[in-house]
Amino acid sequence: MKASILYSKLVMPQYFLSIVLMLFSLNPMIGQDRTPEGALDVVVSYNTPFSYNLGEDISWELKDENGFILANKKGDLDSYVFSKPGRYALEIIYDQNQNDIEHGYFPEKLIIVVKPIKLDFDFSTISFSRDIKAGQMCDDIIVKVAANFSSYNGESMPYNQGFTSFGVGSTISGQVRGEEVMLKPGSNMIEFLLKGQVEEKNSVQLNFLDFSGEVQPYTLTPKI
Repeated sequence: MKASILYSKLVMPQYFLSIVLMLFSLNPMIGQDRTPEGALDVVVSYNTPFSYNLGEDISWELKDENGFILANKKGDLDSYVFSKPGRYALEIIYDQNQNDIEHGYFPEKLIIVVKPIKLDFDFSTISFSRDIKAGQMCDDIIVKVAANFSSYNGESMPYNQGFTSFGVGSTISGQVRGEEVMLKPGSNMIEFLLKGQVEEKNSVQLNFLDFSGEVQPYTLTPKI
């Protein structure tokens, strides 16, 4: 997947708690099946690199749903690709020499829910039916963008997500034209209908959502 503010990559241990809280507020799918005793659920699409930053002295084991160890080492879990959907567990192992502060940075176990569908927007193809102008409503503007879709079983999937925007004074949002589109494996052209407006001379980022609610951002340049 392209650059995203989520991507299930939790970084910088000193900010771990604040990042987790942000994820819960942005993505309702994260934590739905949260298990007790320090486990935390994260959602990721299959065939997507997954990373988790740990201290260099922290050991871990990555297991499938049958308890089979897929990988284990000390330090970061770096760009592991789950080729098969399912539930996986990243078990974090502390030794007796590590203090309570180190224990507080991470859960004892991370449950990784790997979804059988994947969607990547190709922003090199994005187009607008007319320019977005400051101070003017954009309710009739149509945005077109290609998206590469794949599913583990090769089936098509309905898509009804949209996007929001980030920027000072921006109320722009977009919804799939016709409320839903059926995506087939491969490249699909998706049309969104805009609404809202933006203030003058502000940069705006459009935050497109995939099936898991993860953000794929596109920045409008130059400033509107």
